[in-house]
Amino acid sequence: MVDDTRPPQRGAPDDPQHTDPETLRRLQTELTDLRLRLQSEVRTRCLVVTDEAGIGRIRLTAASGGDCEVVLLDEDGFERVTIAARPDMGLIMVGSRTDDDDPTRVDLFALDAEDDADAPYIGLELIGEGDSRSAIAHYGRPRLMP
Repeated sequence: MVDDTRPPQRGAPDDPQHTDPETLRRLQTELTDLRLRLQSEVRTRCLVVTDEAGIGRIRLTAASGGDCEVVLLDEDGFERVTIAARPDMGLIMVGSRTDDDDPTRVDLFALDAEDDADAPYIGLELIGEGDSRSAIAHYGRPRLMP
């Protein structure tokens, strides 16, 4: 049986005085180099921000196809608000709870023109229990108001 409360024996591998100074200097140099290369940069495809209880409340994702998303979550994981950017579209979705899995939400979207001859498409859609209930959309080149 080992008594872990005893101080380390001199010459033991975990004794700080037993550490090779050259190895320690090399590790410190490598760590400094790594810190300088990364500085304020953290790269990840998904990040979850938690509240003080450890519950995920904000989810940020970026996909290789150019999509990125910020999702605001309720305590139980319900996706209350989603802000999405895709290569050809911007989207904001605000959802409400229902008794089943059919979405009830409001979508605000803006689609880019597919080519120079085409025009952008913007709109607002109300979705109730999975079905489009009402929509306002505009297709065409925006005009400046006088």
